[in-house]
Amino acid sequence: MKVFRTDPQSEKELAASQRGRSARRKGHGQEREIVNRLREILPDGYTCQRMLQYSGGSGLADVEIRSDDGVLIHIESKRGKRPNIPKAFEQAFEQHKPGTMPIAVTKADRSWMLVTLRWQDFADILIPYLESLRLDDEG
Repeated sequence: MKVFRTDPQSEKELAASQRGRSARRKGHGQEREIVNRLREILPDGYTCQRMLQYSGGSGLADVEIRSDDGVLIHIESKRGKRPNIPKAFEQAFEQHKPGTMPIAVTKADRSWMLVTLRWQDFADILIPYLESLRLDDEG
């Protein structure tokens, strides 16, 4: 015979439950902020969206940037008092699909949002950016 718990949660259990709910709310809020900021700057032909809300699975990006050709960027988002940046990037790297760029976006409470990516991905972005500055100076 199964025994079901009928007594209310202890204050300690209730506080832990509320902290977990608050942390999830904070994380979902950051994912929405990332999507909204990206939508403001992405050119035509590119879209971004939160992923877990649509499928409920694990192993998916928190946010994906796509083109008509498919997924381009896999973003893991972490927010909290002291987010573990290397662990966030490791998760992005382990879960990204071949041909996509893994990125971790982290934000400590009352601090800046930071973007972490591999050195080669940074170099691949940096060169076209520097070339565009040169063209702006010449033009």
